[in-house]
Amino acid sequence: MALGVAALPAHASDDDFADGAIAPAWTLLEDAPDRLTLAEQNGRLEVLADDPANNAIDALYLSDGPAGFRLSTAVDFELTLGYALTGFDDAASGVGDALGLTFGVGRDLDGTDSAAIGFGVSRQAFLGGSIVGTALGAAYRVDDAQTEQVLSLFNPAAATFRIAYDAQADDLILGVTDASVAAFVLEDTVRGVWDADALFVSFGARGGGFSLGSGDAWLDDFRVVSGELLPLTAGLIGDFDGSGQVEQGDLNLVLNNWGQNRGDWANSAGLTTVSVDQEELNAVLNHWGDAAAPGFAGSTAPEPSVAVALLGGLGWGLCGRRGLRRRRYGYRSNRDSGVSLAFEPISGKDEKCRAASTAFVS
Repeated sequence: MALGVAALPAHASDDDFADGAIAPAWTLLEDAPDRLTLAEQNGRLEVLADDPANNAIDALYLSDGPAGFRLSTAVDFELTLGYALTGFDDAASGVGDALGLTFGVGRDLDGTDSAAIGFGVSRQAFLGGSIVGTALGAAYRVDDAQTEQVLSLFNPAAATFRIAYDAQADDLILGVTDASVAAFVLEDTVRGVWDADALFVSFGARGGGFSLGSGDAWLDDFRVVSGELLPLTAGLIGDFDGSGQVEQGDLNLVLNNWGQNRGDWANSAGLTTVSVDQEELNAVLNHWGDAAAPGFAGSTAPEPSVAVALLGGLGWGLCGRRGLRRRRYGYRSNRDSGVSLAFEPISGKDEKCRAASTAFVS
Protein backbone atom coordinates (compact mmCIF):
# COMPACT_ATOMS: atom_id res chain seq x y z
CA MET A 1 0.00 0.00 0.00
CA ALA A 2 1.54 3.27 -1.13
CA LEU A 3 0.88 6.16 1.18
CA GLY A 4 1.53 9.85 0.74
CA VAL A 5 0.68 13.29 2.07
CA ALA A 6 -0.42 14.98 -1.13
CA ALA A 7 -3.47 14.60 -3.35
CA LEU A 8 -3.64 11.07 -4.70
CA PRO A 9 -3.97 9.85 -8.25
CA ALA A 10 -6.60 7.14 -8.66
CA HIS A 11 -5.67 3.78 -7.16
CA ALA A 12 -2.52 5.10 -5.49
CA SER A 13 -3.46 3.43 -2.22
CA ASP A 14 -4.89 0.11 -3.31
CA ASP A 15 -4.61 -2.90 -1.02
CA ASP A 16 -5.73 -6.10 -2.74
CA PHE A 17 -4.85 -8.35 0.24
CA ALA A 18 -2.98 -10.70 -2.04
CA ASP A 19 0.39 -11.06 -0.28
CA GLY A 20 -0.82 -13.28 2.57
CA ALA A 21 0.05 -10.84 5.35
CA ILE A 22 -1.78 -7.84 6.75
CA ALA A 23 0.13 -4.71 5.75
CA PRO A 24 1.76 -2.50 8.42
CA ALA A 25 -0.70 0.25 7.47
CA TRP A 26 -3.43 -1.76 9.23
CA THR A 27 -3.80 -2.80 12.83
CA LEU A 28 -6.01 -5.80 13.64
CA LEU A 29 -8.30 -5.11 16.58
CA GLU A 30 -10.02 -8.25 17.87
CA ASP A 31 -12.40 -9.05 20.66
CA ALA A 32 -13.02 -12.80 20.27
CA PRO A 33 -10.25 -14.35 18.12
CA ASP A 34 -11.41 -17.88 18.90
CA ARG A 35 -14.86 -17.10 17.47
CA LEU A 36 -14.29 -14.56 14.74
CA THR A 37 -11.09 -13.97 12.77
CA LEU A 38 -9.75 -12.24 9.66
CA ALA A 39 -7.35 -14.21 7.46
CA GLU A 40 -5.56 -12.80 4.43
CA GLN A 41 -5.72 -15.77 2.08
CA ASN A 42 -6.90 -16.75 -1.40
CA GLY A 43 -6.04 -13.26 -2.62
CA ARG A 44 -8.50 -11.55 -0.29
CA LEU A 45 -9.32 -10.89 3.35
CA GLU A 46 -11.59 -13.73 4.50
CA VAL A 47 -13.85 -13.61 7.54
CA LEU A 48 -13.95 -16.90 9.44
CA ALA A 49 -16.60 -17.43 12.10
CA ASP A 50 -17.00 -20.33 14.52
CA ASP A 51 -20.55 -19.66 15.74
CA PRO A 52 -19.80 -16.29 17.40
CA ALA A 53 -21.62 -15.97 20.69
CA ASN A 54 -23.02 -12.45 20.44
CA ASN A 55 -22.71 -9.78 17.77
CA ALA A 56 -22.37 -7.11 20.46
CA ILE A 57 -19.14 -8.59 21.82
CA ASP A 58 -17.65 -10.59 18.95
CA ALA A 59 -15.98 -8.12 16.62
CA LEU A 60 -12.80 -7.55 14.65
CA TYR A 61 -11.58 -4.65 12.59
CA LEU A 62 -8.64 -3.57 10.49
CA SER A 63 -7.89 0.03 11.33
CA ASP A 64 -5.12 2.55 10.78
CA GLY A 65 -1.96 1.35 12.45
CA PRO A 66 1.21 3.26 13.36
CA ALA A 67 2.20 3.23 9.67
CA GLY A 68 -1.31 4.03 8.49
CA PHE A 69 -3.00 7.17 7.32
CA ARG A 70 -5.91 9.50 7.74
CA LEU A 71 -7.95 11.44 5.17
CA SER A 72 -8.22 15.21 5.02
CA THR A 73 -11.75 16.62 5.04
CA ALA A 74 -10.56 19.78 3.27
CA VAL A 75 -10.93 18.05 -0.12
CA ASP A 76 -13.26 15.49 -1.68
CA PHE A 77 -12.44 11.84 -1.20
CA GLU A 78 -13.78 8.46 -2.26
CA LEU A 79 -13.10 5.05 -0.70
CA THR A 80 -14.23 1.66 -1.95
CA LEU A 81 -14.05 -1.87 -0.54
CA GLY A 82 -15.31 -5.09 -2.10
CA TYR A 83 -17.35 -7.49 0.02
CA ALA A 84 -19.14 -10.82 -0.29
CA LEU A 85 -21.33 -12.81 2.07
CA THR A 86 -22.28 -15.81 -0.03
CA GLY A 87 -22.64 -18.72 2.38
CA PHE A 88 -23.27 -19.39 6.04
CA ASP A 89 -24.32 -22.11 8.43
CA ASP A 90 -27.20 -20.95 10.60
CA ALA A 91 -27.90 -24.28 12.28
CA ALA A 92 -26.95 -22.94 15.69
CA SER A 93 -28.31 -19.43 15.26
CA GLY A 94 -31.27 -18.00 17.09
CA VAL A 95 -33.74 -15.32 16.11
CA GLY A 96 -31.93 -11.99 15.95
CA ASP A 97 -28.44 -13.48 15.68
CA ALA A 98 -26.40 -11.73 13.04
CA LEU A 99 -23.14 -11.57 11.19
CA GLY A 100 -22.12 -8.51 9.25
CA LEU A 101 -19.33 -6.95 7.22
CA THR A 102 -18.69 -3.25 7.84
CA PHE A 103 -16.76 -0.36 6.30
CA GLY A 104 -16.56 2.97 8.07
CA VAL A 105 -14.88 6.26 8.87
CA GLY A 106 -14.81 8.38 12.01
CA ARG A 107 -12.85 10.67 14.25
CA ASP A 108 -12.72 8.80 17.56
CA LEU A 109 -11.82 5.47 19.06
CA ASP A 110 -15.08 4.29 20.55
CA GLY A 111 -17.50 5.15 17.77
CA THR A 112 -18.94 8.24 19.44
CA ASP A 113 -18.64 10.13 16.13
CA SER A 114 -18.51 7.68 13.24
CA ALA A 115 -20.34 6.40 10.18
CA ALA A 116 -20.43 3.10 8.31
CA ILE A 117 -22.00 1.04 5.58
CA GLY A 118 -22.54 -2.67 6.23
CA PHE A 119 -24.04 -5.90 4.90
CA GLY A 120 -25.03 -8.95 6.88
CA VAL A 121 -27.27 -11.89 7.58
CA SER A 122 -29.82 -12.35 10.34
CA ARG A 123 -32.45 -14.89 11.40
CA GLN A 124 -35.78 -13.16 12.01
CA ALA A 125 -39.17 -14.23 13.37
CA PHE A 126 -41.87 -14.47 10.71
CA LEU A 127 -45.46 -15.71 11.06
CA GLY A 128 -44.69 -17.91 14.01
CA GLY A 129 -41.51 -19.30 12.46
CA SER A 130 -38.18 -17.84 11.39
CA ILE A 131 -36.40 -17.14 8.14
CA VAL A 132 -32.86 -16.12 7.26
CA GLY A 133 -32.27 -13.00 5.22
CA THR A 134 -29.66 -10.40 4.37
CA ALA A 135 -29.66 -6.62 4.46
CA LEU A 136 -27.53 -3.69 3.39
CA GLY A 137 -27.63 -0.82 5.85
CA ALA A 138 -25.89 2.35 6.94
CA ALA A 139 -25.51 4.05 10.30
CA TYR A 140 -23.82 7.00 11.94
CA ARG A 141 -23.23 8.35 15.41
CA VAL A 142 -23.13 11.86 16.85
CA ASP A 143 -22.25 12.15 20.53
CA ASP A 144 -22.84 8.40 20.85
CA ALA A 145 -26.42 8.71 19.54
CA GLN A 146 -26.95 6.31 16.66
CA THR A 147 -29.17 6.55 13.59
CA GLU A 148 -29.38 3.87 10.92
CA GLN A 149 -31.28 2.97 7.80
CA VAL A 150 -31.80 -0.27 5.85
CA LEU A 151 -30.90 0.39 2.21
CA SER A 152 -31.63 -2.97 0.63
CA LEU A 153 -33.06 -6.34 1.68
CA PHE A 154 -31.82 -9.75 0.49
CA ASN A 155 -29.24 -8.34 -1.91
CA PRO A 156 -26.63 -7.69 -3.06
CA ALA A 157 -24.69 -10.60 -1.54
CA ALA A 158 -21.51 -9.42 -3.27
CA ALA A 159 -20.80 -5.82 -4.22
CA THR A 160 -18.50 -2.88 -3.45
CA PHE A 161 -18.94 -0.56 -0.49
CA ARG A 162 -18.46 3.12 -1.30
CA ILE A 163 -17.83 6.06 1.06
CA ALA A 164 -17.50 9.46 -0.60
CA TYR A 165 -17.16 12.97 0.77
CA ASP A 166 -18.14 16.28 -0.82
CA ALA A 167 -15.98 18.82 1.00
CA GLN A 168 -17.78 21.91 -0.31
CA ALA A 169 -21.23 20.71 0.79
CA ASP A 170 -19.90 18.79 3.82
CA ASP A 171 -21.86 15.72 2.68
CA LEU A 172 -20.79 12.16 3.46
CA ILE A 173 -22.31 9.51 1.18
CA LEU A 174 -22.50 5.87 2.33
CA GLY A 175 -23.56 3.18 -0.10
CA VAL A 176 -22.36 0.79 -2.78
CA THR A 177 -21.12 1.38 -6.30
CA ASP A 178 -24.30 -0.21 -7.71
CA ALA A 179 -26.34 2.82 -8.81
CA SER A 180 -29.62 0.93 -8.39
CA VAL A 181 -29.16 0.73 -4.60
CA ALA A 182 -30.05 3.68 -2.38
CA ALA A 183 -27.35 5.67 -0.57
CA PHE A 184 -27.29 7.18 2.91
CA VAL A 185 -26.33 10.88 2.81
CA LEU A 186 -25.17 12.79 5.89
CA GLU A 187 -25.41 16.54 5.40
CA ASP A 188 -23.30 19.09 7.31
CA THR A 189 -21.96 16.36 9.57
CA VAL A 190 -18.23 15.77 9.20
CA ARG A 191 -17.08 19.36 9.71
CA GLY A 192 -20.42 20.87 10.70
CA VAL A 193 -21.24 18.51 13.57
CA TRP A 194 -18.12 16.45 14.21
CA ASP A 195 -15.84 19.44 13.53
CA ALA A 196 -13.30 16.99 12.10
CA ASP A 197 -10.49 18.06 9.81
CA ALA A 198 -9.49 14.43 9.23
CA LEU A 199 -11.17 11.03 9.28
CA PHE A 200 -9.75 7.59 9.98
CA VAL A 201 -10.73 4.41 8.16
CA SER A 202 -11.64 0.94 9.42
CA PHE A 203 -13.37 -2.18 8.13
CA GLY A 204 -14.03 -5.66 9.38
CA ALA A 205 -16.83 -7.80 10.77
CA ARG A 206 -18.95 -8.57 13.79
CA GLY A 207 -20.87 -11.78 14.30
CA GLY A 208 -23.27 -13.78 16.40
CA GLY A 209 -24.71 -17.22 15.82
CA PHE A 210 -23.49 -18.00 12.31
CA SER A 211 -20.56 -20.14 11.16
CA LEU A 212 -18.49 -19.07 8.15
CA GLY A 213 -15.84 -21.13 6.40
CA SER A 214 -13.25 -20.17 3.82
CA GLY A 215 -14.87 -18.46 0.86
CA ASP A 216 -18.17 -17.75 2.62
CA ALA A 217 -17.46 -14.12 3.51
CA TRP A 218 -14.67 -11.82 2.47
CA LEU A 219 -13.46 -8.24 1.98
CA ASP A 220 -11.16 -7.23 -0.87
CA ASP A 221 -9.67 -4.43 -2.95
CA PHE A 222 -9.57 -1.52 -0.54
CA ARG A 223 -9.02 1.61 -2.63
CA VAL A 224 -8.52 5.29 -1.97
CA VAL A 225 -9.93 6.35 -5.33
CA SER A 226 -9.34 10.03 -4.57
CA GLY A 227 -8.46 12.18 -1.61
CA GLU A 228 -5.61 13.65 0.38
CA LEU A 229 -3.73 11.41 2.78
CA LEU A 230 -2.26 12.89 5.95
CA PRO A 231 0.33 11.32 8.24
CA LEU A 232 -0.70 9.95 11.59
CA THR A 233 0.23 11.83 14.74
CA ALA A 234 3.89 11.40 15.69
CA GLY A 235 4.64 9.57 18.93
CA LEU A 236 3.53 11.52 21.99
CA ILE A 237 3.89 10.03 25.47
CA GLY A 238 0.50 9.63 27.11
CA ASP A 239 -1.45 10.23 23.89
CA PHE A 240 -3.01 6.77 23.96
CA ASP A 241 -5.99 7.72 21.79
CA GLY A 242 -3.72 9.14 19.06
CA SER A 243 -5.45 12.52 19.02
CA GLY A 244 -2.27 14.56 18.99
CA GLN A 245 -2.86 15.88 22.50
CA VAL A 246 -2.73 14.39 26.01
CA GLU A 247 -6.15 15.20 27.43
CA GLN A 248 -9.41 13.86 28.80
CA GLY A 249 -9.80 11.19 26.12
CA ASP A 250 -6.55 9.55 27.20
CA LEU A 251 -7.50 9.68 30.87
CA ASN A 252 -10.86 8.11 30.06
CA LEU A 253 -9.15 5.27 28.21
CA VAL A 254 -6.97 4.55 31.22
CA LEU A 255 -9.72 4.71 33.83
CA ASN A 256 -12.30 2.80 31.79
CA ASN A 257 -9.85 -0.01 31.03
CA TRP A 258 -8.04 -0.21 34.39
CA GLY A 259 -6.63 -3.69 34.97
CA GLN A 260 -7.48 -4.90 31.46
CA ASN A 261 -5.19 -5.71 28.55
CA ARG A 262 -4.06 -2.50 26.88
CA GLY A 263 -4.31 -3.84 23.33
CA ASP A 264 -3.23 -1.66 20.39
CA TRP A 265 -3.23 1.77 21.99
CA ALA A 266 -1.28 4.48 20.22
CA ASN A 267 2.09 5.58 21.59
CA SER A 268 2.29 2.67 24.05
CA ALA A 269 5.69 1.37 22.94
CA GLY A 270 8.14 1.04 25.80
CA LEU A 271 5.63 0.41 28.56
CA THR A 272 6.70 -2.52 30.70
CA THR A 273 3.29 -4.12 31.36
CA VAL A 274 0.43 -5.06 29.03
CA SER A 275 -2.33 -4.40 31.54
CA VAL A 276 -3.58 -0.87 32.22
CA ASP A 277 -2.20 0.32 35.55
CA GLN A 278 -0.29 3.12 37.26
CA GLU A 279 2.22 3.22 34.41
CA GLU A 280 -0.38 4.45 31.90
CA LEU A 281 -1.92 6.79 34.43
CA ASN A 282 1.46 8.39 35.17
CA ALA A 283 2.13 8.83 31.45
CA VAL A 284 -1.12 10.76 31.04
CA LEU A 285 -0.80 12.89 34.18
CA ASN A 286 2.89 13.67 33.70
CA HIS A 287 2.31 14.83 30.11
CA TRP A 288 -1.12 16.42 30.50
CA GLY A 289 -1.65 19.14 27.88
CA ASP A 290 1.25 18.10 25.65
CA ALA A 291 0.45 18.40 21.95
CA ALA A 292 2.00 17.18 18.72
CA ALA A 293 3.33 19.47 16.03
CA PRO A 294 0.68 21.40 14.08
CA GLY A 295 -0.63 19.59 11.02
CA PHE A 296 -0.43 16.14 12.56
CA ALA A 297 -3.66 16.15 14.56
CA GLY A 298 -7.30 17.00 14.01
CA SER A 299 -8.71 20.17 15.49
CA THR A 300 -11.01 18.20 17.75
CA ALA A 301 -8.81 15.24 18.61
CA PRO A 302 -9.62 12.53 16.08
CA GLU A 303 -8.37 9.21 17.39
CA PRO A 304 -6.49 6.38 15.67
CA SER A 305 -9.38 4.11 14.83
CA VAL A 306 -13.13 4.12 14.49
CA ALA A 307 -15.45 1.60 16.09
CA VAL A 308 -18.56 1.27 14.01
CA ALA A 309 -21.71 0.46 15.94
CA LEU A 310 -23.45 -0.75 12.83
CA LEU A 311 -26.17 -3.32 12.32
CA GLY A 312 -26.25 -4.89 15.73
CA GLY A 313 -29.26 -6.87 14.57
CA LEU A 314 -28.53 -7.20 10.86
CA GLY A 315 -31.52 -8.05 8.74
CA TRP A 316 -34.79 -6.24 9.27
CA GLY A 317 -34.26 -4.92 12.79
CA LEU A 318 -31.17 -2.76 13.33
CA CYS A 319 -30.00 -1.36 16.65
CA GLY A 320 -32.59 0.84 18.35
CA ARG A 321 -32.50 4.40 17.04
CA ARG A 322 -31.73 7.26 19.36
CA GLY A 323 -32.44 10.98 19.12
CA LEU A 324 -29.77 13.26 17.64
CA ARG A 325 -28.62 16.73 18.50
CA ARG A 326 -28.82 17.72 14.82
CA ARG A 327 -31.07 16.07 12.26
CA ARG A 328 -29.85 17.24 8.89
CA TYR A 329 -29.31 14.19 6.79
CA GLY A 330 -30.88 12.55 3.80
CA TYR A 331 -31.62 9.16 2.31
CA ARG A 332 -31.67 8.94 -1.44
CA SER A 333 -31.04 6.71 -4.39
CA ASN A 334 -27.71 7.02 -6.17
CA ARG A 335 -29.78 7.65 -9.28
CA ASP A 336 -31.53 10.70 -7.82
CA SER A 337 -30.29 14.13 -8.83
CA GLY A 338 -30.76 16.45 -5.91
CA VAL A 339 -33.87 14.79 -4.47
CA SER A 340 -33.37 13.87 -0.83
CA LEU A 341 -35.93 11.94 1.19
CA ALA A 342 -35.70 13.01 4.82
CA PHE A 343 -36.34 10.57 7.63
CA GLU A 344 -36.58 11.16 11.36
CA PRO A 345 -34.82 9.15 14.07
CA ILE A 346 -36.95 7.88 16.91
CA SER A 347 -35.94 8.23 20.51
CA GLY A 348 -34.94 5.31 22.65
CA LYS A 349 -32.02 3.58 24.21
CA ASP A 350 -30.31 0.41 23.09
CA GLU A 351 -27.47 -0.70 25.35
CA LYS A 352 -26.64 -3.54 22.97
CA CYS A 353 -25.74 -0.97 20.32
CA ARG A 354 -23.61 0.88 22.84
CA ALA A 355 -21.81 -2.34 23.77
CA ALA A 356 -21.24 -3.17 20.12
CA SER A 357 -19.54 0.17 19.52
CA THR A 358 -16.77 -0.58 22.02
CA ALA A 359 -16.68 -4.35 21.74
CA PHE A 360 -13.21 -4.62 20.24
CA VAL A 361 -11.49 -1.97 22.33
CA SER A 362 -9.73 -4.08 24.93
